[in-house]
Order: sequence, then C-alpha cells, then structure tokens
Amino acid sequence: MIRGARAASAARRITVVALLALVGACTYNGVWNARHADDQGNRALLGGDDSAAIRSFALAAAAAETVLARNPASRWTPEALTLAGRALAFSGDCGHAMSRLDAARAQLRDQVARDRASLAAGWCLLRGARYSESLAQLEPLQHSRDHDVATLATRWTARAMLAQGNAIGAARVLARTDPGAAEWTLARDAADRGDIARAESLLVRRIADGDLRSQFIPLLADLWLRGDTATAFRVAA
Repeated sequence: MIRGARAASAARRITVVALLALVGACTYNGVWNARHADDQGNRALLGGDDSAAIRSFALAAAAAETVLARNPASRWTPEALTLAGRALAFSGDCGHAMSRLDAARAQLRDQVARDRASLAAGWCLLRGARYSESLAQLEPLQHSRDHDVATLATRWTARAMLAQGNAIGAARVLARTDPGAAEWTLARDAADRGDIARAESLLVRRIADGDLRSQFIPLLADLWLRGDTATAFRVAA
C-alpha cells in the first residue's frame, strides 16, 4: 500500500516536472519566434521598407502576445513585453504598444534593452504628433550602444525637428551620420520657403555626387508645379 502511494506520488512529481518543462519550452519557442520577426522588421525599418517592416512586426506581436497570454509571469516576461511593445508600435498599434513598453521599462535592467523599448515609445509619440515628447525620448538614444537604435533615433529626431519647422536642426542632426541626407533636407526646406536658388544649388550638388534619393522626383515635381520650370529643367538635365 505504502509502496503504491510512493509510486503514485513520484509519478505525479514527474508529471508536474514534465509539464513545467513543456511550458518553459513553449515559452522560449514563442520568444524566439518574436525575436526572429523583430530582427526582420528591424532590418526592414533600417532599409526604409515600411511595408515589410509592418508585416514582420505583426508576426512578432502575435508571437510575443501569445507568450504573455499563456505565461504572464516568467523570467521571459520583460523581454516578451519589450518585443510585444516594439512590434505593436512598429506595426501601427501605438495605443496598445505604450502600455506594453511602459511595463517593459519598469522591469528591464539592461540599458540596451531599455533603449530598444524607448525607441518604440519615441516613434509612437512622433506618429502622434507629440514632437517635444518624442524628442525627449529620441535625442538621448542617438548615443545608444545599439547601433540600430542610434541610427533610427537620429532619423526620427530629424523628422520630429522638421515637423516643428526646425530644418536647420534636423540637417545638423543628420549631418553627423549622413551629410547627403542633411543636404536633401535643406533642399526640401529651401524649396518650401521659396529660396529656389538655394534649393537648386543643393540639388545639383547631390546629383553631381550621384546621390539620387526618393525625395528627388517629388521635389522636382513640386518645382515644376510651382512654375519653376527652368529650375526643374536645369536640375534634371
């Protein structure tokens, strides 16, 4: 009788251990899937492919949210919150993203991980036209140890400054890593202000350097539609 009870107790312990191991394995698998999709989305963001980024981050969000739903309190929770928050932010759901990001940053101890969460928060603030708040998040991240975070923070800092009408500040920020982007920014600003000679000079210099970017055709079209056809012809020649 006693021997049978001991055997049953041992069997229950083995079952519990096996179930815990299975839950742990499933949790890790979900985190791994979210990491992988996050990496793909991050590469798309850096490459300027917004559509691909949204698709990848949607997958990351689904994986991370599944982890949190199935096992809301584990050693993977801070990372799952970060992955979920970033994925929601970069796939367009900033409303839900901010609560995840706030929860993640309350638990994270690693500075690089905090930077990755803060970058997504800064992006959401930028999308919400809360430019001063976004700059408070993004500007310090230009010095992050994570090169990808620093690169995107620089781009979005410049975008927030442009939205505030500070083209000179935006160009100064961009010039630290991409002088060509700085000149394109100044050319756009000059054209918008009606300083056509300045815009033409900057455009000609970019073209001479072989630096043709996505801004070129829209800017040329704007010059044409405003009646600056001679300038448009000279630049395009």
